[in-house]
Amino acid sequence: MRQPAGRACAWLAFLIAGAIALNFSQPIFAQAMGAPPTFDSGTTSGFMDALSAPAAQGIDFSNFNIETFDPNATAPSLAENSLITNPAGQAQRQGVFQAFKQKTTWLPTDDLGFFDLEFEPIFAFPSPMPGSYFVITPGFGWHFVNGPAVPDMPAKLFDLYLDWRWPIVFSPGFTLDTGITPGLYSDFENSDDDAFRLGARVAGVWQYSPTLQIVAGIAYLDRVDVDWLPIGGIIYTPNPDVLVELMSPKAKIARRIYTANGCEQWVYLGGEFGGGSWSIQRASGRQDIASYYDLRLYTGFEGKLPTGTSWYVETGFVFNRNLEYRSSTPDFSPDSTAMFRLGFVL
Repeated sequence: MRQPAGRACAWLAFLIAGAIALNFSQPIFAQAMGAPPTFDSGTTSGFMDALSAPAAQGIDFSNFNIETFDPNATAPSLAENSLITNPAGQAQRQGVFQAFKQKTTWLPTDDLGFFDLEFEPIFAFPSPMPGSYFVITPGFGWHFVNGPAVPDMPAKLFDLYLDWRWPIVFSPGFTLDTGITPGLYSDFENSDDDAFRLGARVAGVWQYSPTLQIVAGIAYLDRVDVDWLPIGGIIYTPNPDVLVELMSPKAKIARRIYTANGCEQWVYLGGEFGGGSWSIQRASGRQDIASYYDLRLYTGFEGKLPTGTSWYVETGFVFNRNLEYRSSTPDFSPDSTAMFRLGFVL
């Protein structure tokens, strides 16, 4: 069952983080970091003037980072890009619109297969606090389900959400990443309060050395099967060609194999926690909540262009799969299967 106390705690954690940031964060730290986009008001006089500035031209996006994000299974993965620096200079757009992301994932099996289409435009705005910014990501996921007949699952599932991210720089060595993600997760056959979920997260990132970052935090998923998920680990970059991200809930070890004229090619090994939770209508007409989770290991290839455009292909193995319902329906454990994924960032 849902835990109202957990939702309240998630809200409380987010509000406390915001209050601390507003009281103690200093603009000089953000300037010293040179990491998150900062807003120089120039001739503007305040927050509303900043928003009305043409194309938000006062924001410096030269070190802006875009992370892979799965609202159903995890918080945004801090492992995808370093929060402190972005040496590759990806996503250097001077304006509110930062990127458009699309990801297609296929689990080809008859007992419980998925074909997932996910879309995310990403926007950035100045925040009321000097030296900070908001990242706003509306997202849509469309999941085609293949089986099982017993227990029954709808043929289509949907995610519709709006993620608000607020990274806050306290000092040159410490950044606090906070966010909330209200969303609807359902087959949309009937209106149902259980379709709404409110995720929240908070994670601290310590720059231990020029090559090592330490991350610790927690994400509240507001799911029936998995309410809380730890965020933590290390991000190690011994040189520009190697990236080691021993993180939860998503890890990756990457090696750059080619670079010329701002173009890059990477190969990598990764692992992640996958799945989701949706309010559904059963074949009998009864409302229920179906929750699915799995573990994924994969290998991938990624190409990056100096404009910030990138694409990647992944193939892997999915195991430890489980489907459960809020009702008394017995759990179902599908067989392990393969995974194929294709994605791009424009």
